[in-house]
Amino acid sequence: MRFIEHGHAPFKNDPTKPKSYYVTVEKPGGQPHTIWGVDLERAIGEANPAPGALVRIERTGATKVPGRNGETVEKNTWSVLTGERAEVT
Repeated sequence: MRFIEHGHAPFKNDPTKPKSYYVTVEKPGGQPHTIWGVDLERAIGEANPAPGALVRIERTGATKVPGRNGETVEKNTWSVLTGERAEVT
């Protein structure tokens, strides 16, 4: 996949939802694909891909965290690989 952009936006671009972090990549064949997740911000910050860079984004697990209304929710954890490390083996 090729890295296109990242940032904060209402979840799934629904203006009634709170902002979340997203990463948009270009899949083989040229279709854009957006992945949503709070921990993606950390993973993208560590990998620091340039626009157009080859990336592989992997969900590595989940952790339980307090939710907005006192409930416990799961937060996905992510890994972002770039360059040769991003190539599918």
